[in-house]
Amino acid sequence: MGFLRSAYVFAALLVGGCSSGLSVVKKLPPGPPAITTVFVYPVQLTGVDAPSWRQNELAQRALDVALRHESERFAFYGPTEFQVSRPSDDGAWVTSSALPLLVASGSRPEQGVVLRLVVERRRTHATNEAADAKGRRKGAALEEETTWLARAEVLHPSTSQVLIEVSGQVHVDPFADPEPDDDFDEATPMTRLLEKLTRRALKELRPLAADRASVPMPDLRLALTPASLVGFRADDPSGLIAVARLDAAQAELFLQNRARMLTPSLSDAQVQKLAHERTGMLVIGSAGTPFLSPGDFVETIDGKPAQPQALHRARWTEGGVTIRVRRPDGQAFDLPFP
Repeated sequence: MGFLRSAYVFAALLVGGCSSGLSVVKKLPPGPPAITTVFVYPVQLTGVDAPSWRQNELAQRALDVALRHESERFAFYGPTEFQVSRPSDDGAWVTSSALPLLVASGSRPEQGVVLRLVVERRRTHATNEAADAKGRRKGAALEEETTWLARAEVLHPSTSQVLIEVSGQVHVDPFADPEPDDDFDEATPMTRLLEKLTRRALKELRPLAADRASVPMPDLRLALTPASLVGFRADDPSGLIAVARLDAAQAELFLQNRARMLTPSLSDAQVQKLAHERTGMLVIGSAGTPFLSPGDFVETIDGKPAQPQALHRARWTEGGVTIRVRRPDGQAFDLPFP
């Protein structure tokens, strides 16, 4: 299979910066099922070595986009909540542990889809030669240019059919001025492209959303800890190899950068707090709820490690959920939500 599948319906959407237009491919069967749930896979990266925490933090950035724009229509599950053995296989109900979660939530198999994000890095090298006023060769410089090609697929595992595909690319200017996000993101243009692809793919999925009642959710802004990512957890020694090889100062910077990558808007104090927390979420903004305030830390949801998407799924959970909250003074207690 090539990087781009054959087009059934094609449209172009121009995006800013150095990105090319986004291409949209849709193949919607007649009488499509009412979709309730989206499972977001770890981001698949080719042309670059990527540990599991890197794949998961990119997927979490995509999840943040999904929750901001589509959490009232779909329930989302992130890659730390289920396992995937063969991410490129279209039979996702067989090659992942997602199906039991879908059924347990009260949805039928045909009401679930998978969001797969695939990225390829292509590098080219060119030699620029310099000459003096008389045309004599003064020297040469080898330059490397990077192009990121990315694809977002909405897969319907019950039919092994890709319903929606959005693809695009971004060229990295090696002479561009650094951006603030470059301090903690090794590929800022690629991350932004993934966010655009995610938003567009889920926008195309909207007409297939199930019509179901939900409970209003308070307006919360949450920041996930780096330790919440599978492959980089305090209770997963194999995932701490990257930190174990660093000295104390380097390890601290690494952890803080991971926290900023997950939530770029954090203050310095919030970054320092999240870098040393175990699994859970820091409340950085709250409205519409009298029992959660900025600075509170959500440790668990129904006894499981707290994730933003799990909190949003509470809108469809009969009777809500129970969250374990720790106040800044250390006091911890259980609360009903929402």
